[in-house]
Order: sequence, then structure tokens, then C-alpha cells
Amino acid sequence: MTAAPPRLRAFAWRFAVAAVGVGIAAAIVLALAGVSTTGDGPELFVSLIPAVLIIGIGMGIPPALIGLLALSFAIRPPRSPRRETIAVVVGVVIGSFASPTFFYPVLPAIAVAVAVGIALVLSVVAALLVRAVWRAAGRRE
Repeated sequence: MTAAPPRLRAFAWRFAVAAVGVGIAAAIVLALAGVSTTGDGPELFVSLIPAVLIIGIGMGIPPALIGLLALSFAIRPPRSPRRETIAVVVGVVIGSFASPTFFYPVLPAIAVAVAVGIALVLSVVAALLVRAVWRAAGRRE
């Protein structure tokens, strides 16, 4: 007898937290790069912390939502981890380009670089999370 497939809820919260974490990490890197180019001290970086958090959350939410939307379309019998991984990764890549294009419309090269970075990191995280959730579901059975 095969194990029951995992619930979407088991994946959704873990993935949402990971996506927001990656978005905040990208915003921190961008803020550090900006502060280092201006030559100002840590006071400028400290003053940017609220903006970094808001922008980071804003860059993490679209890939998470579109990735979960793609996953919800992929969940149909017979379920397989491969199909779900592909769906989430495609959704993440599409969603990763939504937010940086809004935050950096004047500098398309920076927007594309940030989007590619977020897409790469979140694609790996999503694939590992799908695998972990499926393994945990197999152990429950």
C-alpha cells in the first residue's frame, strides 16, 4: 500500500516563510550595496531597516502566492512529487519577476538581476520543501 500524499497546508506555511525570508535577504543585500556605494556609515543602514523589511516581504510574497497557485493546479490524481515540484518551480520563476519590476522600474538590469536571484534561491528551496513534505507523508503512513 502506498503512502497518502501530503496536504497542501503542510507545504504552504513552510514555503511562505521561506519565500519571505529570501525576499528580506535580497532586500538586505540591496540595502548594504546601496549604503556601501554612498559611503555613509551604519546610521543610514539602520534608518533603512523598516524599508528593507517592507520591500523584502513585498519581494517574497508574489513568488510564494504564484508558486502555491501553480501547485494547487498540479494537485490532481495521481499525485507525484515530480509534477508538484515542477509546478511550484514554474510558479516561483513567474512570481519572482513580479515584484522587482515594481520596485526597480527605472533600472531594468537591477530588476532582472534581483528577480533571477530570487527565482534561483526559491526554486531550490521549493524543490527541497516538496521533497521533505513528501518524505514526511511517507513516514506517517
